This record gives sequence, C-alpha cells and structure tokens, in this order.
Amino acid sequence: MPRSTGRPPGARSAAGPRGAGAFPRDWAPYHAVLIDGIHIGSWCLLIALSDTGRVLAWQCCARENTAAWKALFEQIPAPGIVVSDGGSGLPSALRQAWPETKHQRCLFRPQMTSPVISPSNREPRQGARSGTW
Repeated sequence: MPRSTGRPPGARSAAGPRGAGAFPRDWAPYHAVLIDGIHIGSWCLLIALSDTGRVLAWQCCARENTAAWKALFEQIPAPGIVVSDGGSGLPSALRQAWPETKHQRCLFRPQMTSPVISPSNREPRQGARSGTW
C-alpha cells in the first residue's frame, strides 16, 4: 500500500522537480517576482510569478508559514525584488532564503477592502459625468 506524503496528489516536493538549487542553464533571475498564497479547501497553493506573468514555481502546503515559503523560494533564483501581500511567515522566509532581495508590499487588497476608499464612497471628479470614473 502506498505511503501517504501528506500532500495532495501531484504536489511538488520542497526541492522542486530538479532538486534543490538546480535551475536550467538558460534560467535568468527576474528583477521582480510576485508571490501569493491561494487557499483551496484545506490546502494552500503558494505561487511565484515573473514580472511578465510567467509562472515560475508553485508549492502546495497546509498553511502559509516560513517553511512553506522557503520551499517555494528554493525552486527559483533570488530576484531583485519580491512583491507580496505579506502572508504569514513570509518576512522570515525572505530573510533566510533571499537576504539581498528587497520586499515591496502590494496594497491592492487593503485598498479595495478599505471603507474609506471603496468605489461606493468615491465622489465623481469635478466636471465628470455622473457614473463615470
């Protein structure tokens, strides 16, 4: 009987498909990498996208924590900057895995959920027709 790994079917190991630190020869680090965690049922999918929108790596985990983020980071070379919403364990994982990489917080979600600046509270600009933005 197969042994359970604790991961959903098809999930990658922390080292990725080529082993830890093994990147294709033509792999060039990206200047900016966007990272986020997407919760799917009881699992979380961590994903890294290039600044051009290419999926660079993904990691299944039970929750966002330092170990899970480090497992994602080990799959790709360190970029110049990481853009994220600041998930749990992320700052610690960045310091450990990519100490030279800068971290930029993405403010899209906080801005969209703020009652102060939500679209329903915005006033049309002076001279603009009602209902247009």
